[in-house]
Amino acid sequence: MNGYRHAAGAGPVREQGGYAERAGSLGRVRPEHRQAVATARTRTAESFGARLHSAYLHGPLPLGLPGRLGLLLVLHAEPGPADRATAQALADVLRPEAEAVTGSPDGAPETGQGPALLLYGKEAVLSEAERDGIGRFLACRCVPLLGADLAEHLPRYRAGDEPAPGAGTTL
Repeated sequence: MNGYRHAAGAGPVREQGGYAERAGSLGRVRPEHRQAVATARTRTAESFGARLHSAYLHGPLPLGLPGRLGLLLVLHAEPGPADRATAQALADVLRPEAEAVTGSPDGAPETGQGPALLLYGKEAVLSEAERDGIGRFLACRCVPLLGADLAEHLPRYRAGDEPAPGAGTTL
């Protein structure tokens, strides 16, 4: 069956032949939010440089909806204290952009909503222990923004399975 269904608290999941397919795309980001996404891409690359394996956009923006700017950052190695400090500095720099795209249901901007950043190492994302957690989240709920897409190294997920929550280190 082709189409969308809503999974418990996770938004629409694209179904293709019984498998969950990635929801959203960069092309669905609203025109008024594209600058925030472009700034997030640029600042992420500048902040992490060669330590960054890949970055992904998640949340409502790649679904074409207003809401909180969400980024999943995957480093080549497990994040350490310096990486977490870099991620916090990135979150601080992106706060104005994040507040510009976060709106309430009545369309008024909301303040105090910085970006939702998740920070992982490549090995952890691809590990057997995280395959149904952050691995599934990356493969089904995140849209590639920078670097090689790790979803190619993860299994295909059944559409009827319970989706993984957005677990991780949110800064």
